[in-house]
Amino acid sequence: MEYMALRYTVGLDLGGTNIKGGVLDEGGGIVAKGMIKTEAESGPGHVIGRLGMLAERLMREAGLGKEDVDKIGVGTPGPLDPAAGLVLSAPNMPGWKMIRLKDELMGVTGMDVKVVNDGNAAAYGEYWTGSGRDERVQHMILLTLGTGIGGGVVIDGKIFSGAHGAGTELGHMIVKPGGRPCGCGQLGCIEQYASATAFAREAKRRIDAGEVTSLEGEVTTKDVFDAAADGDAMSRAVIDRGIDYLGKACVNLVRIFDPQVIVIGGGVIAAGEAVMGRLRRSFDDQTWTVREERVEFAAATLGNDAGFIGAAGMARG
Repeated sequence: MEYMALRYTVGLDLGGTNIKGGVLDEGGGIVAKGMIKTEAESGPGHVIGRLGMLAERLMREAGLGKEDVDKIGVGTPGPLDPAAGLVLSAPNMPGWKMIRLKDELMGVTGMDVKVVNDGNAAAYGEYWTGSGRDERVQHMILLTLGTGIGGGVVIDGKIFSGAHGAGTELGHMIVKPGGRPCGCGQLGCIEQYASATAFAREAKRRIDAGEVTSLEGEVTTKDVFDAAADGDAMSRAVIDRGIDYLGKACVNLVRIFDPQVIVIGGGVIAAGEAVMGRLRRSFDDQTWTVREERVEFAAATLGNDAGFIGAAGMARG
């Protein structure tokens, strides 16, 4: 009987501040992981060198050589041409326009590279080894509530990215026509109403308008949720408003994609029932009545590891 050696994959998650990474086995188990500063101010060439440096360091820590590793998967922000491994733009990293990340990282490492959208990578990570890890689940959506709203869509066990590689920009669904300006150029995007940033911004707006509240000065999203838990009516109103918009967005997603599970990620899920219970109630209040909904809502479980896990999983194919 011929012995088949285990094959491993390196996953990297490129952010404006940090690069996170890991070495994963065929089942998605992490055998080594780590993080380094991006040093984005030093330009694309320097950052690509650091991607290669982290990949090689992680392989050494795992006791692996290049002959043991099938591929490097890199999740990166900004619009991409995935087939070419081309980063069209990464706004938070100086000089990142039309960067051939796949070719350049292959040149640095001498290894095969696959470049994917970071939101798609996180979604695939949750599907592969996180909240969607169930052989019965083949249709899943991830929404991450952070500075903006990101995520991705899994259909029939594969990431959906659209005809031009720019699909599932979930934070840019319009939920309030003519609403708040968004950095993308549209008005009324969901990330202007239900991102972590949006909760804090709405609370500050109400404080400045003189509403009665225990909060004062500059506030964080955690401050808002903590105050709501302590009975602050204004904070509860801010959260209810944001979750109501999120519920509306989830109704739209279910009508279009009919997922089995919607996973919610980002720091706000630490609030537990204050988010997940409210979201389910908002969704139920706004969804159709022609049939019973069968979608489940779940909190993300992989945290900051989701991006590099998913990048590795997508690189495996």
